[in-house]
Amino acid sequence: MSVLTIGIESLFFSIMLSITFLIYAFLFLPVVKKSFIKRSQNRWNSMLVIVLLVFIAIFISLPFSATTFYLFMPMNWFLIVMVGVLTLFFFLFALIKKKTIDESAFNEQLQKGMNENLDKTINDTHNFTLKQEFKRKIIHLCAIFYVASWILQPLIFYGVQYLYAGVSNTTSAENFYNSQFLFEYSNVALILQNALVSHFFMLLVIFMANANAEVMRLRFPNKAFVLKKTLQKTRRPTEINDISPSLLLLLGLATSSIILTYGTSDRILGIFAQIGVIIISVFSDMFAALIGRKWGKHKWWCAKGKSYEGTIAGFLIGVFSSIIFLGPIIAFIGGAIFVFTDIALDKLKISDNALNPILMAITFKILIGLVHPLIPMLPIIIVW
Repeated sequence: MSVLTIGIESLFFSIMLSITFLIYAFLFLPVVKKSFIKRSQNRWNSMLVIVLLVFIAIFISLPFSATTFYLFMPMNWFLIVMVGVLTLFFFLFALIKKKTIDESAFNEQLQKGMNENLDKTINDTHNFTLKQEFKRKIIHLCAIFYVASWILQPLIFYGVQYLYAGVSNTTSAENFYNSQFLFEYSNVALILQNALVSHFFMLLVIFMANANAEVMRLRFPNKAFVLKKTLQKTRRPTEINDISPSLLLLLGLATSSIILTYGTSDRILGIFAQIGVIIISVFSDMFAALIGRKWGKHKWWCAKGKSYEGTIAGFLIGVFSSIIFLGPIIAFIGGAIFVFTDIALDKLKISDNALNPILMAITFKILIGLVHPLIPMLPIIIVW
């Protein structure tokens, strides 16, 4: 089989995708500036969104190995088309739907009685019920798609390739060779590397949908957009005028993926480590918040608003759900990093949605040469 090659199409659309991310950063700049002027409690989170967007924009245009980008044709082509379609859809939806939910009235109700001098964690629970917290964490469960993409990557690529062939009515040599490699089933390392592309693809697909909604909410508050009412119900009081932490989770996972897999001889180990990062970042945070809100009776002295019960639940769920991919030692360290960011770094005022995956990726990158993660022969790999 011929060696997978980088073609001019992959290079062109990767650069276009980088420009798209820089445009998102530009659109969010006024929001960040406003949050610093008002000294919002989430101003550093908003700034971090800009930093991560620029970081990812740089690496999207760089090959992560000698043979491929993080997104090659037609995956990056699809994302460029998707950005255009989403932008048009959001614009037409706002144009057609004249009636909208009053953003200012909802925000006033949400902030009613909130004390800006109190700790952010306490304010986040103000006027925010357990039912709302549950709905908010359901959005986090989109991470299932990121994990599933490692297994379902042939189907994801086939769907994108089918759409591309229908539009262009042709297939380049690069597309042909990429197709062969994505449907390769005898080389486990190659399957995992191709799944990394699908995983990165799914992260950016969901990010773009979320980013468009955030741009509409923060830059055009009087306009309607898809799921506006649902997103209002899952918004905490301190997040009214700032970029949603859900974007930080997506950008944090994309950043951790780059840290663990870019330009390294241990890329396959990095890929397994990235699966563990996803699992711990999402499920530890989700169960810690839900169990802490429901059954948390004993509060941390150094992290107001957080409980021992929630932290212990997050630690145990993170360790035991990731151990098959990371092995016991690194899984335990990943759980410890979750506790460290959730409690010790609580005063930093930076969302653990970004801190968890990035700190775990840096730590795993250092340890990966010393303690190899367990690499199981998953049955689904043999099937594909």
